[in-house]
Amino acid sequence: MENNKRIAPYPFRMKPEMRQWLEDKAEERRRSVQVQLEYIVDIVMEMERKGELQLP
Repeated sequence: MENNKRIAPYPFRMKPEMRQWLEDKAEERRRSVQVQLEYIVDIVMEMERKGELQLP
């Protein structure tokens, strides 16, 4: 069997207020919700790497 390299969607359910906040931020910056979420995760990953943030 071949290793499938296709990226599959990751189902992520969130609270309605979290979804609304994310949609609002994405609209302000003229990004899709997915791109905005990826951007936020990138920032958090970088902060953790630098020791500026410690995740529980």
